[in-house]
Parts: sequence; structure tokens; C-alpha cells
Amino acid sequence: MKKLLAIVVLSLLFGGNAYSQVIDPFKINLTCQNSKDEVPVSISIHTALKNVSLQGSYPDSYYLKNDVFNFSMRAGKYTYSYHLNRNTGLLKIKAFIFSKEQKNKHNQKVFDTLVANKQINLEDGTYDKTNLVKIMFEIYEQKKPEEIIFMECDQKSKIF
Repeated sequence: MKKLLAIVVLSLLFGGNAYSQVIDPFKINLTCQNSKDEVPVSISIHTALKNVSLQGSYPDSYYLKNDVFNFSMRAGKYTYSYHLNRNTGLLKIKAFIFSKEQKNKHNQKVFDTLVANKQINLEDGTYDKTNLVKIMFEIYEQKKPEEIIFMECDQKSKIF
């Protein structure tokens, strides 16, 4: 009887952790939605790693300016710039279309700026990804977007 009781107690102790989830204090999970569309967008921000993932995509770098997370993604012919205000939860998405020549010109300008500011190690090619995103956004802001979308994001995490 004691063995049976011990087995039950141990199974409850170990079985209780089977459905527990490890909580990462540096990860913020958001769901954003446009009032016109019913299609939600999920965003995961990892503040310690300084990266962001949109709809489960591969994490990419962001830069934080005036409490706004700024990051960029490409899909098909569009380049999107995302601006997520951490205080209001408002997500502003700008859609751009760049020609191949414009993309090449932008890439060269980004590289030249990183070299000029000594933010890239030419020997091994390492660079600060946050500065890369910042320079890219400076270029994007010089062009009028094809479309601008606003979404409201829920704030599930208190550290957001």
C-alpha cells in the first residue's frame, strides 16, 4: 500500500510539470488586428536578443527609438516597415515597392554607411544588426509608401 501511495504521489509531482510552459521574461507575444479586417497578425519580440518574429517567421533584428519597435520584412514584391508603439500598442505598417535597381542602390548605401561609421568589421563581415535596421529605415522614410495600415495590438505582457 505504501508503494502504491508513493507511486501516486510521485506521478502527481512529475505529471504536474508535463503541461507547464517555460515563461521567458524577455519575450513579448502580441496579436494585432485591423478594425477593417478580421485577420490577426502575431508578433513575438525578444527584448534580450533584440529580434522580432512576425507570423512565426525567422527572427529578424529591430531597433527601438522613442519607445517604438521598428523592423522590416519582405514578402514578394513588397517591403514592409513596421512601427510598433510599445506604449499605445498601435502597429503602423508601411508597404513599399522597390525596383531591383533601387534595392541594389539601397544595399550599397547601407553598406557604405556602415563602413563610414565603422560599424562593420571588414575582415570578418560582422556588424551590429540594430544599426543596419536603423539605416534601412532612414532610406525607407525618404520614399512615399504604396499603402499604410494601422493595427491595434493586445498587450499580454506586463513588461511591454
